[in-house]
Amino acid sequence: MVSIILRANNTDFGTLNLGQSKDTVTGGVSPFVLENNGNVLVNITILGNNSPFTSVNLNSTAFQYKARANETGAFPAGTAQMTYTPVNSTTTNLVKQFNYTDVSDDLLVDINITVPFDEGAGTKSANITFTAGRWNST
Repeated sequence: MVSIILRANNTDFGTLNLGQSKDTVTGGVSPFVLENNGNVLVNITILGNNSPFTSVNLNSTAFQYKARANETGAFPAGTAQMTYTPVNSTTTNLVKQFNYTDVSDDLLVDINITVPFDEGAGTKSANITFTAGRWNST
């Protein structure tokens, strides 16, 4: 059975200045937490629904993501996007063969944002969609 839980589904970067960057690894901001609570290996994809900024579109270094294992063995080496890459509006692989074993079934999705120098003031938000599908070895 394919089943994932988004245990931490919101992240708040607080107030930032123009040109300032902040991420969920070193910035004191919580990452997204995904748990595979099914009973099969799964592939996870990511899709950005909108940019948090009005001055730049998706597929920009202003809004990036990467996967990080939260538990040893969550996924095999080389099967995840482990360096920051721009969030975009097309479905992209985040991780393959995400483990379902209780001690290895959590992964983190880190977000890195950089406020564009020409961005207007105000509250910003974006939506990201994670989709799980059964991993197939063929």
